[in-house]
Amino acid sequence: TFVYKPFGFDKSQTFGGYTASEVEKVLPELIKNEKSGRFGAYFTPIPAAGQHFITVDDINSAEKLEISKQFSPAMISESSPGSQQMILKITADSDLEVAKLAANRTAARINVLCGDPQIANGRQALRLPPFQNLKPKHLQDGVSPRARLLEASGGFCEKAQSIYNEEVLKLRQEMA
Repeated sequence: TFVYKPFGFDKSQTFGGYTASEVEKVLPELIKNEKSGRFGAYFTPIPAAGQHFITVDDINSAEKLEISKQFSPAMISESSPGSQQMILKITADSDLEVAKLAANRTAARINVLCGDPQIANGRQALRLPPFQNLKPKHLQDGVSPRARLLEASGGFCEKAQSIYNEEVLKLRQEMA
């Protein structure tokens, strides 16, 4: 399931996302927004019940790329030349509060290792391939690069699960 929040969406409302076929229906609006040069297209994967997706953003150096190979991503994309993102799928704790906190802590730990150390949110939005990255710093000869899907296996990541399980244990000890 993809999350697409239409322009002007009321953030106070609960939004569960769209299925792939529903995303197809909003593609004309996404394309129109992209052509205006004002809005990029982003998605946040919504996991099935009992799962979490951990986003690792800005894998943008040889060192970070090498470290990222320790993980088994469900998906890898490139938002601009030399900058990759990956989504790691794990099994979530049954306690929803613990699950969310542990996912955020896991995202923070992994992003410090091989991504953007500012990311501490387990549900970070990513650029939707094949839409453009409209950041001016990425312009090449006046053209914005397109996000690309590099790999999509959908598999679980044991290493991320191990880190997540450590964070769940720490949280349970803190809450006791």
